[in-house]
Amino acid sequence: MKNNRASTAFKGHSLPKTAAGRWLGHISEDAPLEVRDRLLGGLYGTIPIFLGGVANTVLVSAFIAIRIDAPRFYVWVCLEIAICLARVYLLIRSRRLARLGRDTHTDGMMMLSLAWAAGVGYGSFICLLSGDWVASTMAMMSSAAMIGGICIRNFGTPRLASAMMVLAFGPACFALPFTGEPLLLLGLVQIPFYILSMCRAAYVLKSILVATMIAERQHALLSRHDALTGLLNRVGLAAELRRIAARAAGSERLVAFMYMDLDGFKAVNDDFGHDVGDAVLSAAADRLQEHCSAEAGAARIGGDEFVFICLCDDEASADRMALRLMQDLRAPYDVAGVDIHFIGVSIGIAFAEPDTAGQVDLKPLLRAADSALYAAKRSGKGKFTRATDPV
Repeated sequence: MKNNRASTAFKGHSLPKTAAGRWLGHISEDAPLEVRDRLLGGLYGTIPIFLGGVANTVLVSAFIAIRIDAPRFYVWVCLEIAICLARVYLLIRSRRLARLGRDTHTDGMMMLSLAWAAGVGYGSFICLLSGDWVASTMAMMSSAAMIGGICIRNFGTPRLASAMMVLAFGPACFALPFTGEPLLLLGLVQIPFYILSMCRAAYVLKSILVATMIAERQHALLSRHDALTGLLNRVGLAAELRRIAARAAGSERLVAFMYMDLDGFKAVNDDFGHDVGDAVLSAAADRLQEHCSAEAGAARIGGDEFVFICLCDDEASADRMALRLMQDLRAPYDVAGVDIHFIGVSIGIAFAEPDTAGQVDLKPLLRAADSALYAAKRSGKGKFTRATDPV
């Protein structure tokens, strides 16, 4: 499927830049940038869910520090609070940067996520060594709950999720042999098995989600694009008109809507067959595509009928664009070993003046351009005609 615009801006959360960040944030080589962005969004999540997780670990560490008056527990509380504040700061700042289309702190969010998980694991470790089974139970329950949350929230980046789960629950294994309770040694089997199972679940969920998102994305593309040429179809044309018109909002620029028809195309199908005809349509679409940009788009809306939309400073600049399009489209076509040199093009041009909100109605614009097109064809084809009044 061909892209409708030559420049497609990717906006969202930045991909990791460091070697460690790229490895931890690896998703899939086949996943488009939009899919990777949505999955990396799990690092940021929603603020209420984010605060719920970190608040739990801060409160658990605080209550245990109150119960067990020892320096190592105060260190634990201070670490949890510091990491929490740093993550909240980066979360809010990254959201603002994403809205502005600027680089976000994805690598920093990953490192702080690992630090937070390590803090959870450290708490379980020191609680088990304390011999206080109430504190140990609270810490271990918190660690187990956090692993479930990590798996569900971060499975889009399973390597990162796996590292976090190991850091959050793994340290308990090193403390169990020193608790003096032989029965707890079962944890040396249970904890690794639990971690392994949750890591495996993260990878499986990621694979399912990536496949689903790619299929949804392909379906969305097909619903907005012409299957033969890759240009926009009627559905995509409406969205493209809104996008281009929005760029003209508040200015004096015009939206030029060019409805064009290939002259002599019927003879191609009659003389050479529909396969050659389809190849000519695809070649014509490619030529239109070369003129597309952030301020211009193209669509095929049926048969040999195309639409080109662009922003123009005035009607004269639209005329110059129409002449360039006509020159390109009527140049000879060499398709399937057949030299086709009798294709021409007629164009009807309608102009729209977007309101302050950048709104333009497609239907009256299409009708006006269609009337102008037939006026051009009645005047002898191979010409362009403007609609009488702006829409």
